Amino acid sequence: MAKKKRRPNIPQATLEQVRRQVQSPGASAKQEPSQQKNSEGLPRKAAAVRPSASVTTEEDLRVQYAYVITDLRNMAVLSGAFLLGLVVLSFFI
Repeated sequence: MAKKKRRPNIPQATLEQVRRQVQSPGASAKQEPSQQKNSEGLPRKAAAVRPSASVTTEEDLRVQYAYVITDLRNMAVLSGAFLLGLVVLSFFI
């Protein structure tokens, strides 16, 4: 049986950055506030900027998801037909 290779579950760029920081311990004390480390010792990510949320109206949703209503209607008709078929078959079987 072949031996499993252990690879870290982090991006290669982050791994290389951490390796550089471990090799030069004096550089970590002079970090800028934007490059501070979190509790795991990895650099903190910058705060994500959210785009302004646009208001979605009910009419937009109806237009965008019209196929869903059609599909639900088709499934209801099909299941009703199958149910009716089972009821009819129950009298003969």
